[in-house]
Amino acid sequence: MVAPGGQGKTQVAVQAQYLIGQFPAVELVVCAGAAGSLAPDLSVGDVVVGTETVEHDYRLPFATRPLPRFPGHGPSIDALRRSARGIGGFRVAFDVIASGDEDVVTSKRVLEIRDQTGAACVAW
Repeated sequence: MVAPGGQGKTQVAVQAQYLIGQFPAVELVVCAGAAGSLAPDLSVGDVVVGTETVEHDYRLPFATRPLPRFPGHGPSIDALRRSARGIGGFRVAFDVIASGDEDVVTSKRVLEIRDQTGAACVAW
């Protein structure tokens, strides 16, 4: 099944939760979308499979702690690694995806997020 998630993390979460409620036999939900490269070796059209996501714009003004990180589903990532072997025409990278509600439009901010998170790309 393919369904649009909408714009933004909250809307995607609401849509996903609704669909999970409507189709309780679903075993895996995949969020696919566009992202901006943080890694110099990625090119337009490459695919990044998130091994982990990290919330790059999560800020607590009165407390310091690590940014929230969420691992991907290991068995699904392994299956995608096997499926990606032999694909040509574009690169399939398995790496961390930074997530936030910020439009990242300057090279300075790209470098800051890459240094802060170690992520390969940044998505909304």
